This record gives sequence, C-alpha cells and structure tokens, in this order.
Amino acid sequence: MKIIKKIKTIAFVGMLLITLICSIGKVNAATSTIIDTSRKVSLTITKYEHKNGSTENKVLKGVEFTIYEIPKNTNIDTVSQAEEYIKNNSVTSYKKTTPDSGTVKFSDLNIGRYLVKETNAPKNVTTMIESFLIDLPRTNSSGNGWDYDVTVYPKNITIYGNVTLTHENTNGEPMQDTTWILQKKDKNGNWSNYEGLDILTTNNHGQISIENLEKGEYRFVQNSTTEGYILDKTDTANFVVDVENLNQELSKTSEKLGIKKYVKQVDGEYTKHIGAFTTDTVSWKTEADVANIISKMDVYKLTEKIQEGLILKENSIVICDQNGAVLSENSYSLNMEGNNIIIQFNPDKLENINKVIIKYDTIFNYNNINSGEFNTSASLEYTNKIDLDGTCKSTYTTEKTKAFVHTGMVKILKTDTEGIALNGAKFKIATSEENARNDVFVKDIDGNDVIGISDENGYLIFGGLKYGEDGQNMQEAETDYWIVEIEAPSDKYNLLEKPQKVTVNSNNEENLVTIINKEKFKLPLTGGKLSLIPIFLGIVFISIAVILKFKNKKEKSIEEE
Repeated sequence: MKIIKKIKTIAFVGMLLITLICSIGKVNAATSTIIDTSRKVSLTITKYEHKNGSTENKVLKGVEFTIYEIPKNTNIDTVSQAEEYIKNNSVTSYKKTTPDSGTVKFSDLNIGRYLVKETNAPKNVTTMIESFLIDLPRTNSSGNGWDYDVTVYPKNITIYGNVTLTHENTNGEPMQDTTWILQKKDKNGNWSNYEGLDILTTNNHGQISIENLEKGEYRFVQNSTTEGYILDKTDTANFVVDVENLNQELSKTSEKLGIKKYVKQVDGEYTKHIGAFTTDTVSWKTEADVANIISKMDVYKLTEKIQEGLILKENSIVICDQNGAVLSENSYSLNMEGNNIIIQFNPDKLENINKVIIKYDTIFNYNNINSGEFNTSASLEYTNKIDLDGTCKSTYTTEKTKAFVHTGMVKILKTDTEGIALNGAKFKIATSEENARNDVFVKDIDGNDVIGISDENGYLIFGGLKYGEDGQNMQEAETDYWIVEIEAPSDKYNLLEKPQKVTVNSNNEENLVTIINKEKFKLPLTGGKLSLIPIFLGIVFISIAVILKFKNKKEKSIEEE
C-alpha cells in the first residue's frame, strides 16, 4: 500500500511539473524576447493634419512617403548618416502616397532598419515632418516582446486661407456679374490659373469668396466687366496665404466715365434748356470725367456736334480743368469737321485732372429761323480695355448728351370785318404791355425795332422770340407778348386802339392771331377829302355868278350912256 501511495505521489508531482513546463513554454512563445528572423515585417503610416493649427486630427491625403532600407552592418545610427549614405549608395526603397483614408501600408519588408522620409506633400502643408529612423520589428508597448506590424501616426500642420473680393464702382455700388480669374505664382515666379477654379463671377453684393486655399501667393485678374466700365487687367488684386494671413478681404473699384452738357442761363448758371431770341449769343458747357488711370489709356476724345441753325462763334472755344485753369495747347489737338468740334486729348497730360471742361458760344442763323428747338451734343470716346501687358485693346463711346435752346414765333392774320385779308398793315412787338405803351419794342440784330408787315394774304410773322423760364423744356414753356399796330393797311381803316396780347409757345402753327381792322365812319362835308368837291363846285358857281353880275352891270352902264 505504501508503495502504491508513493507511486501516486510521484505521478501527481510529475504531472504538475509537466503542466508547469507546458505553461511556461506557452508564455515564452507569446512574448518571446528573441526576434524571429524568419518573419517579414510591415510599416503602416496613417497621416493626420492639424488644420490652421487646430489640435483636431484629420486624415490627410496626397502625402508621399519613401522608405529606404538601410543595409546591415553599416553602423548608421542617425538620420543625417542615413541620408548621406543613401545619397552616395544604391539602396532598396519603397514609395507610396496616402489615399483619401490617409493610410498607406508597406508590407512584406525585410527585418532591419529603415529611413522614413516625407518626400512630397500638398501645398497647404506648412512644413513636412522630419525624417526618422525605425527598426522593424520593434519592441512592443509592454516592453516584453516584438511588434512585426508597426503603425506610426505622423502629423502635419496645414494652412488653409479664405479670401473675399468685393468689386464696386466709384459710387460705392456693388458690381454684379463681373468675372475674375484666380492665379497662383509658382516657385519660378510665373503666374498660372489656379487649378480647379474656372471663371469666378461676383454675386449681387459684388463679391467672390473662396475657402481652403493652400499657402502661396495669389492674384485676382479681372476678366470682364459691365458695359462702359474700364477693364484694367493690370490692376490685379494680390494676396498671400500663410500663417499670418489666413482670412483676407480685398476690394477693387472700376470706373465708368460720364459726360454732361449744359447751356447758360441769364443769371450765369447752367441748365439743360433755355429760351432765347435769335439775336442772342448762346453759351454752352460740356463736362467730361477723366479716369484715375488716364495715363494707362491711349484714347480720350471728345466730339461736340452743333445742330444746323446754330453757328459756332469764332474764337469762343475754351478748354480747362475742373478748377477753371486753361489747358496748355500741347494737351490736345482741335479740329473742325463740318459742324463737329473734335478734341483729341493727350492722356499723359491729363494726370491729376478730374474733369475737362469745354465752353463755347453760338449764334443763330438769324435770317433763316423763325422758331424751333436747337441743341448741341457731346460724346466721349475712351479706352475701356487694358490687357495684362498694358496694351490698350478697345474703346467705348458714350451716348450723346444734349442741351437745348428754343425760340418761338407768333403768326398774325390781318383782315377787315368781312374777313378779307389786308396787306400793308405794320406792327411792332413788345415783351410787356408797359413796354408797348412806352414804345419799347423787340430789336433786330442791328438794334432797330422789329417791324412786321402783312403780306397780300394778310399774314405776318414775328419770329425768333424767347419764351419760357430758364430750365423749362420747349413743351412746357410759354411767354406773353404785346403787339402794337403802327400803320393801318390804308387810310380807310382805323389803327388798333391798344396793345394786344399774344402768346408764344411751342405750338407755332396754332399761335395764329387774327387782327381785324374796322373802316372809318363817313363824316359830313366839313372835313375830309370828299368835301372838297362841293366846295370847289360852289366856288365855281359863285365865280360864274359874280362874273355874270359884273357883266350885266357893265352892259347896263353902257346902255345908260
């Protein structure tokens, strides 16, 4: 029995030892401190970015990694030693670029030491990570074994810039639907269109906004603009995206040149409409804007057109700036083409000038005008497109702007009470009833009173009369005049008893005034030409009677003798 107990005890201890030995073997197999040289290793790289310095991890695609296998027994312990060795020797290398997941895996690698180098990165990466050495496999995190599949998580700080461009006109109003191109400068200093962005168009606020631009130097180049505005491609909107310039606001202003036309009032001020006598001299003024970039332009030309019926007064043209300073003759050339005044300016001579002002006088073609509206007009032609190289590409001509002078007439029909036309009646015309009663009448070009005489059809016209207030257009204006008859058609008609009011306005043909002359009443024989006949006959009869009586007396005295 004792022998059997001993045998059982020995068997139990043996089993226990076997179990312990097996357990120890299993532990050593899991955490062996000895590298298994028969295995292959791998390196997984997951790339993250810290956008604009944020601590938030975000995977980054487009990063190229190259790993170089360092030969054994080279005693390379630093990155600089590895880079120097690789530079001078041929080594095995592997290259991969991170996809959308930001992760690349180098598999089936030999056990050994590797140099990991970030060989290319997106443009928004401020600095690539420093190269590093890694041994594969490497000791695990517990320090009691080896990792044959190693993962690393390098991080880059990335820069993304945001920019807003605001486009306005010179009045501060947003310019909608103008187009721009974004360009980026490369490492050689050359500009090219930014990849992925086509033509950019301003919204209803005149703005273009772009986000997530990588670091670099940029510029906006204007591509098109609103009609009449100057497209100056040389005036680019430049900006830089870097650590200190992440959010930027840019502004650009475009010019459209205007032109205004005026005629001078009696008080010396200027307006768009006046009335005038055809004996008057009429003064005109044109104001034309000068561009801030006038020196870049090659065309700046003003054309004045004088309507038929008006004649330019000799030596009356004056060209000056906004302050009234007369421009030097080398600032422009002036030519006449029919009724057109052509002024070609030298843009280089117009710097620091905001406006050019042209003044001149006209007179009426006096003998040929009774009524009507007349104008002078002006238009401005100027360079409206300048290319990136400074070349002027095209011009724009403004619509004509006008100012007006009008003159009117009154038409008179002279008849008797039966409606029969009377010719030869003479009239004068005055600007007021008081003037008419005081013999102050409208004058002709020579300073004499204007006289109208009715023709064989009884008509006469007073033309070239000023009507309306300054500033009123022809259709709104009218003025009253007074006519005075100074000589009747013949001695059988009476003159008008008092001045008669007539109205002058734009309805010239309707301004017909009928003046009726009444015949004189027949008077008794004492007076008038007709009473001379009976007087003459009476004298004859009396003379005959006296003669007969004297003859009878003479005959009787003879008989008595």
